[in-house]
Amino acid sequence: MKTIRYAVLSIGAEWRIVTDRHHIGHFASRARAFETALRIAQEASRSGHRAEILYADQGGELHSLSLPTLVPPASEPAEVVTLAPAARPEAAWPSAPEQQAIA
Repeated sequence: MKTIRYAVLSIGAEWRIVTDRHHIGHFASRARAFETALRIAQEASRSGHRAEILYADQGGELHSLSLPTLVPPASEPAEVVTLAPAARPEAAWPSAPEQQAIA
């Protein structure tokens, strides 16, 4: 299974999410681009794909964040895993009204 990689890159005065074939979005901050990349990668993971986010820290060092495949391939039996609320990645994200207040 191919790994889908999303790179959060500074291009000119903006930030973008770059895949092998596409540039996604125009973001004013690295944080917004990373949040969006994480959500896209989570969706890919839920669809059964391996997903990885590549990003640079403040010093320019490249890091990789790999997301587990949340849906097993058809050849493997499904295993149900229930995450506690604090362990769910989306629990760390602000709700829509909170996001609007932040923006």
